[in-house]
Amino acid sequence: MTRLTDRFVPLKRFTPLSLLIGATLLGGSLLPSVAEARPRALRWYQSAEAHRLGQKGKKANLKQATKLHKRACSRRYGRSCWRLGQMNPASEDSVTYMKKACRYKFGDGCLALARNLAKSSLKASKRKAHRMFRKACKLGSGQGCLEVYQLATKAFAAKKTQSPQAKKRWQRKQLTRRARFALLLRKGCQQGHESDCFYLGYAHFQGILQRDLNRARTSFLRGCKLQHPNSCDFVALMYGNGIGVQQDFKKARDLHLRACKLGLNDGCLHAGGMFLRGLGGMKDASQARKLFSQTCEANIGQACLLLGEMVIRGEGGSKDVKLAYRLYEKACRLKSKEGCLRFKAMKRILYNKPKRQLRRGFP
Repeated sequence: MTRLTDRFVPLKRFTPLSLLIGATLLGGSLLPSVAEARPRALRWYQSAEAHRLGQKGKKANLKQATKLHKRACSRRYGRSCWRLGQMNPASEDSVTYMKKACRYKFGDGCLALARNLAKSSLKASKRKAHRMFRKACKLGSGQGCLEVYQLATKAFAAKKTQSPQAKKRWQRKQLTRRARFALLLRKGCQQGHESDCFYLGYAHFQGILQRDLNRARTSFLRGCKLQHPNSCDFVALMYGNGIGVQQDFKKARDLHLRACKLGLNDGCLHAGGMFLRGLGGMKDASQARKLFSQTCEANIGQACLLLGEMVIRGEGGSKDVKLAYRLYEKACRLKSKEGCLRFKAMKRILYNKPKRQLRRGFP
């Protein structure tokens, strides 16, 4: 007579492979998630973000944030590698960190590499960029899926003739792509990823998703709170122009200033314009001049033109005709049409040169 226990295989006979197959058949998985496999790395990432943003009772400390992100990146936590590359985009290590993030299967790392490749004029680089965008989308990057959606739209529009059946197939694919990137962007924004909040707001603002200005404003404000400069500047433009919200110049000026402090040149330019015109508070020509000077040094032609206008009139500081001439010249080099007109007019006055000599270039 056999005992009940004889019917079962002893536990020691199960190999790791048989356990894995059994778990898969039962609908589960014994493979650990990223958080389970690297719990320390996840804690380091969260602590680093708290230091970077100055949240959870911690003061903003970029040095400590960088240190913790490097520690998490060394544990193969892709999001930390991406953040290191994103914090210092001009550094030589930025591309290295993005490659690590992509290798560790973090989609936004692949997205950053794809955007760099897309800037190239070579067809091979562009094809590689398209493949990287698709890879980023498969790895769960909402922005990657948005890029794939927009590339497919451009490719379809470039084709001269399309059969009705092909058009219907394309439309079905686009609906699926749109639903995917919308879902991923919402999820990313809820998890505190500032760039996802910006692109979600942008999609609602431009009508790529259903045009909804209220949702766009909410997404931009959330992105701004998470220190995304473009989000601050976009929502400031909405408040300043009364788009989808009651016009509020004070709030618009504060948000433009915040975008400027976060390193966005357009934010400094817009804030300077509001200080110069006295919108949202007292008129402050000296502050406007300071902001325009800062933006002109970053090679923004419009800022050089406006600064030249202030210098030649002596607003917010001393009057200096020769400095204004040099500023108009720089604005012209930066492809400002108005700057070129002012520069040529001043050249004629200062150097008394006829028009035929002006065509030969700068003195």
